[in-house]
Amino acid sequence: MLQFRAMNKALPILLTLFVGFPCAAQMSPSEHRDYMKRLDAATLKWQEQISALSIDNLNVSYSVGKNLEQTKEIAMQNLNMIRRRIKLQLRRDRLEDNIGINLELLDLSNMLHLIVQTLPATGQAERLGEEILTSSGDVATLEMALRKHVFAYAEALQDKADACAR
Repeated sequence: MLQFRAMNKALPILLTLFVGFPCAAQMSPSEHRDYMKRLDAATLKWQEQISALSIDNLNVSYSVGKNLEQTKEIAMQNLNMIRRRIKLQLRRDRLEDNIGINLELLDLSNMLHLIVQTLPATGQAERLGEEILTSSGDVATLEMALRKHVFAYAEALQDKADACAR
């Protein structure tokens, strides 16, 4: 049941990947700064949530527990990388770092879904899975906003390059 709900939440993300973004707009400098601050606060919340995931209390086999530990570790690494890039972005909006954050958010979303799919079907694990799915939805929302900014940013740079070539 938990896997089905995870797939339902991922479907809009997958559709967006294939359909694209109509009317993507680049964030203003103040909007981008506010976005980065919101993203930083969210990453702190996600780090706390993932850190609190106690594999020992889930009553899973050794191999499943090892997989969950590895997935948890990768998710934490993604979050640490996002936080480092946010610090750079707060100094200067760079396309390279925006793309890096965007990719890290996609990886994080995948790790969160993998954790949910691996959790056993017990009351405690299902509650935990629901919390993680909520966080995954938050990740997707923030990722899509940044992706729109990245596409608009790249388009603006391409327009400048085209103007220079004339």
